[in-house]
Amino acid sequence: MESLQHIVCHDNCKIAVTCFKEDSESKRNIILTHGTFSNSGICVGMANYLAKKGYTCWVMEWRGHGRSESPKAPTDFEDIALKDVPAIIDYVIRQSPNNEQIVWIGHSGGGLVLPMYLARHPKKQKLFLGIVTIASQASGACNSIVNKVKAYLALGIITLLGSAPGSAVGLGPENESKKMMKQWLAWNIKKSFIGFDKFQYRDSISKIKIPLLSISADKDLFIAPPSGCLEFFEMFGHHDRSHFEIFSEPNKNKKVFNHQRIMLSVSAKNRVWPFIFNWIESLS
Repeated sequence: MESLQHIVCHDNCKIAVTCFKEDSESKRNIILTHGTFSNSGICVGMANYLAKKGYTCWVMEWRGHGRSESPKAPTDFEDIALKDVPAIIDYVIRQSPNNEQIVWIGHSGGGLVLPMYLARHPKKQKLFLGIVTIASQASGACNSIVNKVKAYLALGIITLLGSAPGSAVGLGPENESKKMMKQWLAWNIKKSFIGFDKFQYRDSISKIKIPLLSISADKDLFIAPPSGCLEFFEMFGHHDRSHFEIFSEPNKNKKVFNHQRIMLSVSAKNRVWPFIFNWIESLS
């Protein structure tokens, strides 16, 4: 069963949330969300898969993406982390009569926004059983001279155009604001991870001790290279159930795992989704 609803954030922006549920009595709630240039489409396959395994899955679309409302002002990662994230958490908690802990699954920037929220609100950690980040990193894209040049070129193009056209350059179905992409590029170029108010996310994320599964793709060469994903993984506080995994495609006749295919592809369905399911099951 699939149903769409819109929930209201504290600034009155309405975001779209789609529920995927097979059984009247599910195991627990899982929140899934996408990253930049994307929408719910990249999460639907995994949400259906996990719903058939007995979970209730909630796919959140960021403001200005998919079927969510577009705010009047340009959006950055902190708008998602500090406005959209608490709205979906509160909503899912209200739908949970047993008050069971939630599992968060985020692809790309979707893996950043919950840790950013928890870094500022550490007492909310108790609401979560585990976090899964898929091709997520904040400050490790410029791991080579080539990648640093790419970052500066992207910064120049975005500044010139005034936005980042996702569909035009094959990055995804959604466009991104200059504000959003300049923030991400600055984090990576400067190897910093700081907020609009100089809040040090790196230091505060070290206090998050929720079990973390971090997945990366061996051919994700710029957006979330494995070394950058590992750097992000190592920001977190130690937990004995946390795990970092790099996926590669040993079959040369198949397409390689890259930034998108690690989340949505036949190979992801056959290998990555079951890996995530088994890890979640091990937490219960």
